[in-house]
Amino acid sequence: MLSDHEMTDPANRGRAVTADGLTDDGQPGPDRRGSAEVTRSEEQLQVTTRRVPVRRARLERVQITEMITVEVPVIREDVRIVYDTIDDHTPGDQPSTEQPRPPRPWVLCGERIVISKEWVPLETVQLEVETVTEQQQITDDVRKEQVSVDSPPLDSALTSAADREPTAAPPASPAPSS
Repeated sequence: MLSDHEMTDPANRGRAVTADGLTDDGQPGPDRRGSAEVTRSEEQLQVTTRRVPVRRARLERVQITEMITVEVPVIREDVRIVYDTIDDHTPGDQPSTEQPRPPRPWVLCGERIVISKEWVPLETVQLEVETVTEQQQITDDVRKEQVSVDSPPLDSALTSAADREPTAAPPASPAPSS
């Protein structure tokens, strides 16, 4: 494959380079001695927030009935008879011989309980919205590119002896002592 720089060169456009360094048409490929470069990319997790409706709230008044017991003092008039003793006998205090009078009616008064109900405003109830910030953890997979060098050995016929690295001779083993 050609590098990005070599792909932009019009002379190399459309030409693939094989492992032996030749292009598809058998011509030598671009000089690859020196440094090679590749751009490594990775995904980055970008997390933002968006304001969406979550739930609705409304104020609603409901009437409930509650049983209330109240003790009320009730006043009433009652009758009692009071007797006074007579100590002195005066001539005017003698029993009379007249006919008794008919009983005189007395009107007694008392209180009666009167119940009335009235709606009175007690308090104002408001619905307030407050913003609460909480932390939530988000976990997701991201992809990364790894760069490695793939260097398969070339055919031995194509590589010259000069290009091969010299191999070190194995260390000589000590002679057996007798």
